[in-house]
Amino acid sequence: MEEDMKLKSTPIQRNEYDVAIELTNLYFSYRTDSPEVEEIQQVYARFYAVVCGMDVKFRNGIPVNKIEELLPESLKEK
Repeated sequence: MEEDMKLKSTPIQRNEYDVAIELTNLYFSYRTDSPEVEEIQQVYARFYAVVCGMDVKFRNGIPVNKIEELLPESLKEK
């Protein structure tokens, strides 16, 4: 007897930690030297703060094209 199975796909949801880790990996992927643990922690903390801040602002209705304005100057320089 043949049965039809229908699967409902669930979109992948990433939280702030996941996004901060991805951004940190991307940040260090262009470097040829091995960063110190403290530097990795600092960069991750900055990205995490940016992600959390952007999440709050987008929930309050800030349009997506304003993303660059939300980034701190230290990240724009890199």
